[in-house]
Amino acid sequence: MKNNLIHGVHIFESDLANELDSIVEDAYHYGATEAEIRSLIDTFRKEAVRTTLEKEIFLTLRLAILWQYGWLRPEEVAPLQQLVQKGVSKKWLQQFGTDTPQMSYAKRQQQVVRLLSRLATANTAVPAREHWQKVTDFLFVPYEVLSVPLLGGQYGAVWLLRTDNYEGDGHYTFVELLYKSTEKPTMESLMEARLQLMGDGEKEVLSDVRRVSHKALLLFAERLERIGTAIPKESLPEPSPYIIAYDSFEKFVQRWNSDTGIPDKRKRKKFKSVVADW
Repeated sequence: MKNNLIHGVHIFESDLANELDSIVEDAYHYGATEAEIRSLIDTFRKEAVRTTLEKEIFLTLRLAILWQYGWLRPEEVAPLQQLVQKGVSKKWLQQFGTDTPQMSYAKRQQQVVRLLSRLATANTAVPAREHWQKVTDFLFVPYEVLSVPLLGGQYGAVWLLRTDNYEGDGHYTFVELLYKSTEKPTMESLMEARLQLMGDGEKEVLSDVRRVSHKALLLFAERLERIGTAIPKESLPEPSPYIIAYDSFEKFVQRWNSDTGIPDKRKRKKFKSVVADW
């Protein structure tokens, strides 16, 4: 929705909004029906929307999405009319501060009023579907552990967290295991390796997460060697939302090869502590 509607800083440009927008956009171009997309949006609300601010962001984005694809029903605008009359939430001020003019309460209220005005007229420029094809023949499956050859006869290792389809290509999400040795890794030796975390303790996420497209991985998959499979416990932290995408093997291993040792003092968790079975 980057070129549609209004780009209110804290209505559309938030992690929550970007995630939902990406989910819907992918589903649309992969051929999902209106009913299927409405179901996706509702599932997202149940799983991800908690706070007053999140509910407000979700409300505005849901209406904007339905408007964009020509599916908005007149009666669905009523909650936004009520929000305009009541005034937008001020809770976000505690998070973002008030130093920047575009973050002011008045500016946010103005954006919501503009959104309500825009929704009053049906969208006449519904985006055409791009008819993306899903990748089904993934090269690796989730939870496989792979050995990675490095410079100087050394090895690293990654754990495949998931595979998915978006933006017309398949994608693999790996997390690095803190292992670097001239000994080829085994499942036994990797159980003592560590995963790197970041966060404040209340919500820790896995860091050193690498994303590779299916097209890119086709070029170097033979250099990765399967070691085994590690099924995670339910308490496995989520991968960091700050994921770096790599399009070549050289970039995939660049940081490993440049490291002189385990780099910093972020919290770490032993691999075996998050594994239920292997």
